[in-house]
Amino acid sequence: MKRNKLFIYIALILSIIALSSSGAYAEDDFDFDYDFSFGGRGIGKKKFNTPVDIAVDSDGNIYVLDKGNSRVQKFDDDGNYILEWGKKGAKTGRFNKPSAIEIDEDDLIYVVDTVNHRISMFNTEGKPVKNYGILGSRRERFKNPQGIGFGRRGDIFVADSKNNRIQKFTKAWKYKTKWGSKGNDDEEFMSPNCIKHVDYKFGYMYVTNLLNCTIQRFEEDGEFNSKFTVKPKKLELDEDTEKAEVDLGSDEQDEKNNDDESDEAEDSDDEDESASEEDSDEIACGIKKMVVDEKDDYLIIIFEGDDTIYKYTYEGEFVARLTKANKKFNNPTSVLVNGNDLFVVDGGNNNIHKFKRR
Repeated sequence: MKRNKLFIYIALILSIIALSSSGAYAEDDFDFDYDFSFGGRGIGKKKFNTPVDIAVDSDGNIYVLDKGNSRVQKFDDDGNYILEWGKKGAKTGRFNKPSAIEIDEDDLIYVVDTVNHRISMFNTEGKPVKNYGILGSRRERFKNPQGIGFGRRGDIFVADSKNNRIQKFTKAWKYKTKWGSKGNDDEEFMSPNCIKHVDYKFGYMYVTNLLNCTIQRFEEDGEFNSKFTVKPKKLELDEDTEKAEVDLGSDEQDEKNNDDESDEAEDSDDEDESASEEDSDEIACGIKKMVVDEKDDYLIIIFEGDDTIYKYTYEGEFVARLTKANKKFNNPTSVLVNGNDLFVVDGGNNNIHKFKRR
């Protein structure tokens, strides 16, 4: 019996060594541990109605794009409420189904105001700075933009989703170029929604699509470089592949965050009469959000219809995945890596979860 146990133990060690040498990754390769959560459904301070994105300024303050409540809420790095701005509408300082928020190196805040077909800029106190864009298909116009990114020299790139193109501007919003059309071939897009600068080799802009799982890589002038496909692991991995399950706190915390039954959140399904219809295409595989972990050189990705956070190399090789032990995220809508912090926007649970790098 002892000899059999010894053989089993040796076989297990050899299997682990073989697995490591084959390029596979262990369960804990996501390299982040749970820190804390905040939020819950509602319309009051520190409450959300389908939060969709998150950004952090140079002082570590957290900005949450609260789509269903048509506002931005600002918190300190411990999740304490500071201020908020915005309501539903088309006037300056108002939003209609915003989809993304980014902060540049000067702490200027950019909100992609999707159904108002514009980019709205604010300072860190929520004061309006500028609106740029109107509905249209000509250059310098947008149709349901969903993403924004910044190049090495401060240039602005807009994922002009329904026009299936990328437009490039200087930081002063002087038009430079555009590229793309609808399709699945090189230099074509199916509702582009994220564009990120990746300082890899020579520096590229990575573009994802809402309606497929292809990531395309471009020079900053729009010249096509390459592309690769990533998919949720439930469609792609062997049954034997393990997932990196991370304890995200007790279910009691989720219940506490969502126990404010008296708060009835604003109906996010209403649209202004001027709002255009949304895409009705069936999503077989789509990328909801992609961000860059610049410290460890990885892509962090969320897929449509999948409650897991994935990590890939810059070439699209799967590394690890992050889910909640015993209870998955519920429709995560965004993720952000800021130094040693990882934030997950848990849209279905109306929570923000923070993790710390090991």
